[in-house]
Amino acid sequence: MEQPKLQDIVIEIPKKGNIVTGKYLRKDDEFIYIDFGYKSEGRINIKEFDQLELKQLVKDQAINAEFIDDSFSFPMLSIKKIKKLDEIKEIESKFEQKEIIGAYFLGKTKDKIIVNIGKKTLIEGFISKQNMEEDSFAKFYKKNEVIDSLIISNQGEYELSTVEVDSLRKNNFFNLLKDKNPTHIEGKIINIKNNSIIVLISNYKVEVQRDNLTWGNKKNLNSLFKIDEIKEFKILDIDYLNYQINLTLLEDGNDPTKYIIDSFNSNKEIEGTIINIKDFGIFVEIQNSYDVLIPISECSWNKISKNDISKNFVLGDKIKFKIIEFNKENKNIVGSIKLTMNSPEKEFAKNNSNQILKVLFRKKLENIYLGITDSGLKVVMNKKDINWDISKDEIDLKKEYDVKLIGLSSKEDTLRVSLKHTSENPWNIFKDKYKKGQKCLDLKIISIDNYEFLIDEYEHCKAIVPKSYLDDELLAGSKVGSNISGIVEKYDDKNQKIIINQKKLEKIRQEEAIDSFNKSQVEFKSTLGDLLKDKFNG
Repeated sequence: MEQPKLQDIVIEIPKKGNIVTGKYLRKDDEFIYIDFGYKSEGRINIKEFDQLELKQLVKDQAINAEFIDDSFSFPMLSIKKIKKLDEIKEIESKFEQKEIIGAYFLGKTKDKIIVNIGKKTLIEGFISKQNMEEDSFAKFYKKNEVIDSLIISNQGEYELSTVEVDSLRKNNFFNLLKDKNPTHIEGKIINIKNNSIIVLISNYKVEVQRDNLTWGNKKNLNSLFKIDEIKEFKILDIDYLNYQINLTLLEDGNDPTKYIIDSFNSNKEIEGTIINIKDFGIFVEIQNSYDVLIPISECSWNKISKNDISKNFVLGDKIKFKIIEFNKENKNIVGSIKLTMNSPEKEFAKNNSNQILKVLFRKKLENIYLGITDSGLKVVMNKKDINWDISKDEIDLKKEYDVKLIGLSSKEDTLRVSLKHTSENPWNIFKDKYKKGQKCLDLKIISIDNYEFLIDEYEHCKAIVPKSYLDDELLAGSKVGSNISGIVEKYDDKNQKIIINQKKLEKIRQEEAIDSFNKSQVEFKSTLGDLLKDKFNG
């Protein structure tokens, strides 16, 4: 084989900007050395490699690098351009695939955020204000803080959007829910606001409102929850059309809200610590979670003035009380100390049923009178309990009355009394005089109006004969002072009237007369046998 002539041999020496492939040889504190051929070595600044890359280097490993000087002997090389090209290729792929990337915060202007989307090299991009949620744009970011984004344009500059990320994650999240159809779900708390918490569930941020977290509307949510805390939530409802999910904190045996609800429903006595004293009442804390207001009116059965409330209670003291109000709309919890004990009125009523009391009534409301016994107990009397005659419903507020104890008010703090029950009900007396079905003979007519004859009255009770219950002949001839007979047909308890029926009595009389006549005919009727017997005997 003929050897080439020396002048025919062309050696292409790499020039600045050329890319070569070399083999890893060794490293020192400053450089990585590679053999790029021609029995020459090149140097790469060790700072261009991260710790993981340095750790993974092996003998003869292929390394692509760029010539950055014109020297052929021991030249300086760089992998920065190679890394950047590789990353750009990877970024372009993510752009095509609409993959979420982590963008590193570099700086901020009034209308956009500057970011680096390269992991190993600087590849700048930006997120405009219009492509971010308002609170996300307003947030303070630290240098190199990661902002999850989606590339929406690669024309000249890389433009990104966080809104698109939220939309993509939202879609993925609700598709997952549709597939799994869970009843409860677990998430990590990533932000705590005044009236809600933000929970990260499958890379999607869900906001859970205070109403579904606690009944303590004055409680700082930071005292109830911690960032990065894992919590389980119950799914209340899902709106797939509008991408909405409503969560509530999943209750467990130690949940303070469940404890409060159970106490309220069972009317159970519970314990709390006094944390504040005001002239209108005291505030009590339950299980370091929720504040309960106990109004001054619920602090004792005995009246406490606003100036004396601090004399009756001490900060830090433990007290027993019951929950009397659980307002879902504004999350107010109201308690009562006095309901943990009997009122003086209830204690009295237990042992003094139907007792006659002396009462001075002091105040008149729409349908009731309020007063006080000679021993200082509160009483209430309904107008309908003043007199058996419902038309008489007024009493003298300056006069003391003997009344009968008939029960307790619904709040069990006032005695219910009656004036009319100190005497027998006239209506009962009147009904005893006129029994149903009783025949009433020769009753004198007291008065006549367009509809009825009045034949007797007692107190406010009346016995009447409706004109429709009279036969026409008697109706035409009757007048005040004449007599009339009838039978007690029914009681009109509402109007306290005895209804007497003259027609019915007359019909009964006719039936009795016919029956009597028929019986007499049977007694005098002779049979054929009787006649033959009489003839033979004669």
